[in-house]
Amino acid sequence: MSHLTSFPFRRNHAMIRQAALASVFALSPVAASAEGFVGAYVWGGMIDTHVGIQRFYDTVDSALNNGFTAIRFKLGPGQANDYGITPDPCYGIKTLSCYAQVMFDSPVWDNPKLTTVILTALDFTAYLNEGGSNNGYVDTYNLAAHQAAIEAEYTGLFNVLQQRFAGRNVQFILSNWEGDNVVYCGSSYNYATNPAFAAKCVHPNNESNAQAAAGLVTWFGYRDQAVAAFVAANPSINLIQAPEFNAYSMFDSGCHGYCNAATDTVLAQIGAAGGRGYCSYSSYDTQGVPGSTYYSSITGILKTCKHMMIGEAGYDMAVKPQSMDLGLFQELYEIDTTAAIGVVPWHYADPANSPTKYGLVDHTGAPQDLLLMGPLTPIP
Repeated sequence: MSHLTSFPFRRNHAMIRQAALASVFALSPVAASAEGFVGAYVWGGMIDTHVGIQRFYDTVDSALNNGFTAIRFKLGPGQANDYGITPDPCYGIKTLSCYAQVMFDSPVWDNPKLTTVILTALDFTAYLNEGGSNNGYVDTYNLAAHQAAIEAEYTGLFNVLQQRFAGRNVQFILSNWEGDNVVYCGSSYNYATNPAFAAKCVHPNNESNAQAAAGLVTWFGYRDQAVAAFVAANPSINLIQAPEFNAYSMFDSGCHGYCNAATDTVLAQIGAAGGRGYCSYSSYDTQGVPGSTYYSSITGILKTCKHMMIGEAGYDMAVKPQSMDLGLFQELYEIDTTAAIGVVPWHYADPANSPTKYGLVDHTGAPQDLLLMGPLTPIP
């Protein structure tokens, strides 16, 4: 494939760029010296040579064969619809562990190139006990009432991971869908920019914005406890949680009077709770080309999160020029080699006839944005 670069080139280029970026990251508490992973996100589309769950397996297989060592996908409500699984194998069960068994039920996961599995996981317990709503993840009353069941659901998921990848050196990262979107009625961007949207966005118990964001951090805490207990009982498993947020700078203007950036973002509430070892940043509000605010954003995040990954980044090539993606991938590469444990472009494969064009490959598996990744390109 064209545009592929050798591993030594990536390392040498990283050393040159690291010197240039030293001043940028001088204030951050952590600067990763090793190259982070490059992940493939399988959610926005799949290769459609086959039908049903086989499309998911084919897409994972394609990503691993193209050199990606980290695979990210979603687990949670709407799973069967999101991945075209017909009939729904977990109808009437609705647990993360049931769907995880389905998603991992293929030899494609035996590929030795796989080093990292990132799960965008939203448990059914909190969701269904809120009447089928993402408000369940911020409603502190609902969370407290079902804490034991929430933690048990994650323990069930971790048991599936432990059994499926027994004897393998694979790291598992538990994350979530963009946290600020969960708090702000599905779209923190609309909350920040559209006063009519913000006025209608009411939290489940009329909490303040800060209280609702703190509720999500409480949910993170329950997941922390499930992770810690499982790792203590199974010390050979490499399992961490990296909660994802997606508002860093978008609330700075005050949301037309509806928000306070100092207290109302998920990152602010993570900081208020004492910070974290790992976080994930879905970075659309600050991503850009070199010279933008991207690096200063990463520096700011590292004051609250000791380690971080870029959980999502990308441009819609249906409306953006190639130069935007070329610049973004270059910048993601620089971040990946200086400040992050890994980066995950959104997303791996476009669906057929998609109105947007984010895919690293198209719906047949043919290279698309993959040809623009430059030094970030994984090595098949």
